[in-house]
Amino acid sequence: MIIPKMLVLDLDGTLLDDQKKINPKNLKLLRHLKEKYPQLLLSIATGRSYLISKNFAQKLKADFLITDDGGAIYKRINQNKYKLVQAFCLPEKASYSIYQLLQKQAVLNSNLTWCMITGLIQYNALLSDKKGTLQKINQAFCPTEKLEQTNLLIFNDFKTLKELGLNTQIIKIITYFGQTKLGRQQSDEFKQHLHNYQLDCLQPLENLFTIHPLGVNKGSTLQYLLKDLKKIKPTEVITVGNDYNDLNMLKLKGFHHYCPSNAAPEIKALQGITILKQTNNQPWLKELLIHYSRTKHTLTPGHIR
Repeated sequence: MIIPKMLVLDLDGTLLDDQKKINPKNLKLLRHLKEKYPQLLLSIATGRSYLISKNFAQKLKADFLITDDGGAIYKRINQNKYKLVQAFCLPEKASYSIYQLLQKQAVLNSNLTWCMITGLIQYNALLSDKKGTLQKINQAFCPTEKLEQTNLLIFNDFKTLKELGLNTQIIKIITYFGQTKLGRQQSDEFKQHLHNYQLDCLQPLENLFTIHPLGVNKGSTLQYLLKDLKKIKPTEVITVGNDYNDLNMLKLKGFHHYCPSNAAPEIKALQGITILKQTNNQPWLKELLIHYSRTKHTLTPGHIR
């Protein structure tokens, strides 16, 4: 079997099934590949923060972990430990301004939930209050696991972040306004406020926003990582993703791009993508590797028949 030099996998909707677990056959095959081909570099590229993605990286013994849609890169240094090697941070002025607006809006909207994410392993998630934010994160992303409190900081004032030097370490802000009329109004106000700054904003759901530094995404960060590694060419890399936040990664030229059959329509419509027969709930990895072995030198996208 021909294998790539690097395999880059999205988590939710791709490697993880609908129960937020890795398909046992995919997990077994990935572990086998790492044992048989130690030169293979395995990377996760996810929209999740380090706090809610590291357990999957540890299970796979992933060499690299790209989190927060490209906001940070972590490298495995031993069996279960990772270190931060690069973080792409929001301008402090923008972070503070957004914080002020959210604090003001939260007074009126009890459904407003938000947090700030840093690239740091300690204080990875910064929560402005205890209104069930942690429980909501846990329920949405890690229903079978318990988050570690040691990676969190609950703060009441931006001054606290400055004192700890965290005000310049923020790589992403997540905010959800709820589905009420007030939530929609505040959502519109929030979007308008963002026009004051050069930032990237993803909106995966109605009234849910993730704010990132301008130009930072999975694709840009993967290119940054490959430039640092130097010895790996795009043609020696497989990427797999399924949703809107994978677009920039799956548009990179020269790579071998794949998506499971449950991928979003805009992903399936991309030029250069190969659509697998199986969904994220099935063991699609073997299918991918067989296809790659047969077509490695041709870069021929399309449906696998």
